[in-house]
Amino acid sequence: MKDFFQNKTIVITGASAGLGKALVKQIAAYNCNIAGLARSTDALNNLKDELENSSSQFLPVTCDVSKEEACKEAIQEVLNRFGKIDMLINNAGFSNIRLFEADKHIAITREVMETNFFGAVYCTAFAHDSIVAQKGSIVNISSVAGYSPLVGRTAYAASKHAMHGFFNTLGAELSVKGVHVMVVCPTFIETNIRRDSNKKVETEALTPEYVAHEILKGIVKKKRTLIIGKTALLAWWMNRMFPSLYEKLMIKNQMKKIV
Repeated sequence: MKDFFQNKTIVITGASAGLGKALVKQIAAYNCNIAGLARSTDALNNLKDELENSSSQFLPVTCDVSKEEACKEAIQEVLNRFGKIDMLINNAGFSNIRLFEADKHIAITREVMETNFFGAVYCTAFAHDSIVAQKGSIVNISSVAGYSPLVGRTAYAASKHAMHGFFNTLGAELSVKGVHVMVVCPTFIETNIRRDSNKKVETEALTPEYVAHEILKGIVKKKRTLIIGKTALLAWWMNRMFPSLYEKLMIKNQMKKIV
């Protein structure tokens, strides 16, 4: 794995916490250039301090990926510093847990889509030419909600379904140019994205460190779709083979965490 990542320039969004931070810290062991994008300047600088003794260079870039111009400026900053981008990991995102009927949350749906979906599209658009030139990789962190219904997550599921459609198609387009595009669907991860002031964190969640390690292995193997965790794999097959049964079980399990 070290030889694969060595000397590459890797951009990771949502890099200051959770899965993004775990990815940064694991990749930093492989003597490469890493640009971490996140909204919190302080958190990024703290992460830079943690990586002071690593073999990699870390560039903290303050960026709200829901803003197109901010993504353009951030990617240009990376290119100015390192001269190229070999890999983009679209990890930034957040969830919203409530039934749609609660307040017909259209504004929240738009906000979730802007960050989770359009943020990934913006960064991909501006990094595209360099990644193609390097025959690199575009990695996109999705979810079980990207291929199965998940009650109480209409906005989140919409953003992840959109991500699947966009990046699976882009992967087909770029495959002829030697670019690897992967969509990652992990079981629930124990990170801040799963937290809500009035809700409990999902049980049986995977650690960010474990998921990060599996993602890096998937990149090296150039997988197109990577499903991580027993729950995610079970949901994948059940939703395809027995959709009605899957829906009943999912509703029974998830509704008690919302109401």
